[in-house]
Amino acid sequence: MKTLYEFIGSTVSCYIENEVITIAIGNDEIDPSEYIIITRLDEYDNPDEISDVATGFQTSLSEYESAAAVAEIKLHGNEMKILIKPKKITEVGAEHIKITLATDGGAMSQPTKYLHCIFDDFAAYLSSIYPDDCSAKMRSPKGTFGKF
Repeated sequence: MKTLYEFIGSTVSCYIENEVITIAIGNDEIDPSEYIIITRLDEYDNPDEISDVATGFQTSLSEYESAAAVAEIKLHGNEMKILIKPKKITEVGAEHIKITLATDGGAMSQPTKYLHCIFDDFAAYLSSIYPDDCSAKMRSPKGTFGKF
């Protein structure tokens, strides 16, 4: 297990398919050796039943997706930092994840929108520019990243 898992993301894919919101970032479009995948599945009729268990997180270090693994996410410029919950570190394969996007300065606009849609109403905190267009109900981002 790594304390810090760091890579350059040359490919970002954000989409919704079969009611699953997905963000995938990797170092290659066809066959990435380093990647993360963040998902949210909303299959609840009652919004009060929704919990962060509906979120999934997987890296190239992990064998499978881990539910409710993300403690915090920070976006700044072309950089994403993710802090994993202590009880999920072994499943994910790292405690901290740092991804630098190898694209233009606006590369985080689409992932930011999708991250807010995924983590809306959950315990994971987002620290970023607040997007003004998301199909899900939006909340104000909160939290800080003193650990990075």
